[in-house]
Amino acid sequence: IHDEIEQLMNDDGDMAEMYLTEKKEQNEAYFLNNHHFLSCAAGPGVFHSAPVSPISSPSGSPKLERDSYSFASRSKHGSLRSSGTNNEHIQELEMLLEAYFVVIDNTLNKLSS
Repeated sequence: IHDEIEQLMNDDGDMAEMYLTEKKEQNEAYFLNNHHFLSCAAGPGVFHSAPVSPISSPSGSPKLERDSYSFASRSKHGSLRSSGTNNEHIQELEMLLEAYFVVIDNTLNKLSS
């Protein structure tokens, strides 16, 4: 474990892959792109509207509200990240791994002596 954590800390590519929130957002954007493509490829005569969800109005009677996010804004969300943000995420992961590394290193030293 000690060697694996040390190897991960030395490789920024591995560190970037460990940032699971960004990976999830990229997967969601990929799914939305494919879903949109398949919806468009369904052919003429097939109508696809924006998602509709029931909500309560102030008077208490239910009404319908359209999803305010367009496909374009959702699919761009994952791709508008700056390299500075990615570097911050990598640094955050490095700090977490360094803390684990110190604990594991101390435990290994105690077991070895």
